[in-house]
Amino acid sequence: MPTPQPNPTPAQPPLRAVPMSLFPVCSSLQDVMELAETKLPITNRNELVSLLMTFQNTLLKVLEDEKTQVPGRPPVGKDCYIRPR
Repeated sequence: MPTPQPNPTPAQPPLRAVPMSLFPVCSSLQDVMELAETKLPITNRNELVSLLMTFQNTLLKVLEDEKTQVPGRPPVGKDCYIRPR
């Protein structure tokens, strides 16, 4: 007789390297680090997920900006903002 398994957590959709519009975007990776420091200590999963998704959104934006940026021109942007849908 098979051993009963504990109830699995609800299935999460797989993470993909695409912007997540529910979470903010910062103008630099350093801004995300500073935001994370203001949230310490991180005490729950929602705070952690929010920071990780903010980092992901910002990293994707930084990579895209690097592809399209004119050499020598600094990137333009606010510190952290919600990306319009």
